[in-house]
Amino acid sequence: MTPITENRMVRRATPRIFEALRLSQNDCRFTHELTVGHSIADLVILRANVTKFWPEAPLSVAESAILSSLRRLGTANVDMIAKEVFMQTEPVRRLLLGRLSNWLLVRGKESGEFRTIKTWVSQSEIIAVEAKLTRWREALAQATVYRRYADRAFVLLPIASAAIAAQHKDDFVEAGVGLLSYDGSKVFRVFSTPKVTEHTWHREFAISRIR
Repeated sequence: MTPITENRMVRRATPRIFEALRLSQNDCRFTHELTVGHSIADLVILRANVTKFWPEAPLSVAESAILSSLRRLGTANVDMIAKEVFMQTEPVRRLLLGRLSNWLLVRGKESGEFRTIKTWVSQSEIIAVEAKLTRWREALAQATVYRRYADRAFVLLPIASAAIAAQHKDDFVEAGVGLLSYDGSKVFRVFSTPKVTEHTWHREFAISRIR
């Protein structure tokens, strides 16, 4: 009999995770082992608000940082954006006038200021899942990092390990991470936490990579 691994578990559980979270796979995109920054989430689900304003290819870190800064600032000139993202002015200008403008993700004004089209970011929903067989504390620490870009983050554990982790619900609530348990055939939502409302550049970066 093939031994169960974290990778096998999360892939087998993926359809049941959708059911537990009351999501339709037809309405979502998802990917396994998504690398964002220094973290790798086992499963990331995107319920996308797909409009004509959408990255046509994965964004770079610099492009993501520029879009994130405009998402926060609203409207800004190149100097303000460069200061926000710790870059020189000219590289920022080239990025603004390159793919970001071609894909209609930013718009320039006659005043020299730029603004971003942010509905594809703000009105989409991301759910990130970290799976472990036993090490729930490690899973919790990793899932906490995913909140930089995800609206909700969960730890997925086999049912016996989940029962142990559930005894430490306060730790999960403090971290803003929910808990899912898997019995081999069904996923149960043990508890959830409120949605995250503030995100870093990792959000634009992640969304552009879920296809």
